[in-house]
Amino acid sequence: MTAADPRLHYETPLKPTPFHPRTAALNRMNDWGPWGGYTTALSFDDTVMEYTAIRNAASVYDLCPMVKYRITGPDAAGYLNRLTLRNAAKLPVGSVHYTAWCDDQGQLLDDGTLFRLGPDDFRLCCQERHLPWLLDSAVGFDVALREETEDIAALSLQGPCAASVLAAAGFDVSALKPFRMAQFAFDGRQPDRFAHRIHRRSGIRAVDRYPPRPALVGSAVRGRRPAGPAPHRIDGAEPRAAGGGVHHHQHGLHPGPSGGA
Repeated sequence: MTAADPRLHYETPLKPTPFHPRTAALNRMNDWGPWGGYTTALSFDDTVMEYTAIRNAASVYDLCPMVKYRITGPDAAGYLNRLTLRNAAKLPVGSVHYTAWCDDQGQLLDDGTLFRLGPDDFRLCCQERHLPWLLDSAVGFDVALREETEDIAALSLQGPCAASVLAAAGFDVSALKPFRMAQFAFDGRQPDRFAHRIHRRSGIRAVDRYPPRPALVGSAVRGRRPAGPAPHRIDGAEPRAAGGGVHHHQHGLHPGPSGGA
């Protein structure tokens, strides 16, 4: 058996995210923990500075561990209408909305974001793994479901200066409306990455096909001065979630030295 053999998963109980080299370089506290089977930063430096950056400038954090499901087929919208609390049929192609789903007794299972990539093509992004429930709920619907967590890398850039940071990194998102998606080329490559704006001033999330280039993070971080972003972690995200604004699924990246990352 080789190291790639899935039966040897116990040899690497936690995977590094594709952005781990960048987060490790910024992690002054060398404080790590598990999130969804990945190694993620629990602390970088100073919680107050991270919170301040989210509220007043910009912050970036690694969303790769968030679970992503692809749902396709002629009954995809009808299936999602049964599964989730919002009307997926009304979600335009190229748009995103927040939603949640319950079991048959009305118990909340999880919440997340639903992306409509095509008329019969959706991506569901959430905190926990739900594939057995999704498959059970798909009985009677002409849909195909698969987990694509390891196929999709993701970053979240949030704060009032988020769009300015992306502009400095070469991504013009000025025309990107809240809860809409756009596609951008990077580093001379074909446009295989997407961004969606959460709120007009609060944040932007970018996703990339594996293997993502760490230069994508580097461009955002190098473009941060003087506005940000500050990498942030779980403790920096929780106070902001408690204080209102965009819902966070925690974890992230923190401020590098003034000379850049």
